[in-house]
Amino acid sequence: MGVGKKGEELAKELFQANYNCAQSTLAGILSAKGREYKDRIRLAGAFGAGIAQQGLTCGAVTGGLMAFGLLVPLGEDMGAWKKQVADLSKEYIREFKDRFGALDCSKLAGCDMSDAAVRKTFHDSGGRDRICTPMVMAGTEIALEILRRRR
Repeated sequence: MGVGKKGEELAKELFQANYNCAQSTLAGILSAKGREYKDRIRLAGAFGAGIAQQGLTCGAVTGGLMAFGLLVPLGEDMGAWKKQVADLSKEYIREFKDRFGALDCSKLAGCDMSDAAVRKTFHDSGGRDRICTPMVMAGTEIALEILRRRR
């Protein structure tokens, strides 16, 4: 299996089981790093469809950022911890945006995800599978690759 393959597969499986994008990405990353995820993904419950279904920052992005906060060991020096999490997060955001061209859910989906009717049409037309699933998998892959490079 390639770097993060197990994580990507779990992220896809959870997303297809109707977990949101942030939960799925967070779970995939944590699982691939040998961490428990079942309780922790509740933290990401409000981050689907661009933060509370508002079409804002993509849940694959926010889920990845949450993972960094959970995976970086919290030491005595809070400033050093915050810098390390911020550095990982900036790299993740840059790579995700380079790959997909945007960070906002509505831009990535090509429709107003804050509108419930539009969101339903997006889901019913297969947009979630066609557009979001690859981003959830890529978000997981990007985070795991960054963590691997930083070892």
